Amino acid sequence: MNGDRVVALIELLLSQGIRHMSVLVRHSARAFDPGSHELENPLTPEGRDLALRLGKKLPKSMAVRATLT
Repeated sequence: MNGDRVVALIELLLSQGIRHMSVLVRHSARAFDPGSHELENPLTPEGRDLALRLGKKLPKSMAVRATLT
């Protein structure tokens, strides 16, 4: 899972003493409607599952903020 690589990178940075970081993550499992703006295409059930699994794998010490623009 691609999220595993994100988590591994975050853990590596934390192990090197980095305590402040911004991580931009974009998931890929979205519905596609060519007539809609990309940000209006909702997550598929698979996409929601992937996002939830990634969130559960993040280090518990991290403060997570999500923003939809």
